[in-house]
Amino acid sequence: MYGGLGCGKFYISEVGRIESWHRSNLPPSGYTKEQIEAGFEKLAEKFGFYSTLLFMEKVTPFKRTELLEWSVEEFKFNLRYVAWQGYFNDRYNEIMKRKK
Repeated sequence: MYGGLGCGKFYISEVGRIESWHRSNLPPSGYTKEQIEAGFEKLAEKFGFYSTLLFMEKVTPFKRTELLEWSVEEFKFNLRYVAWQGYFNDRYNEIMKRKK
């Protein structure tokens, strides 16, 4: 067995570290009560990555076939940018609502 008896612990630890890093590089997320009621959460659960792929196709100038040719790193980086952009747009809209 490669890596000895501690191999599994190292692997689980690394996966946890990587997932934690990715979460810390994304804006706060989650569905509002209204979004859950409308069904957004179920849509994401039902279609998984395909839902993300269609979303990226909608918000970028790239077609699905082009997006699928990107490296995982490139796809995640662009998705992270779009997520932060959406987060700041939402915050800006809330600020502007309060000013009215």
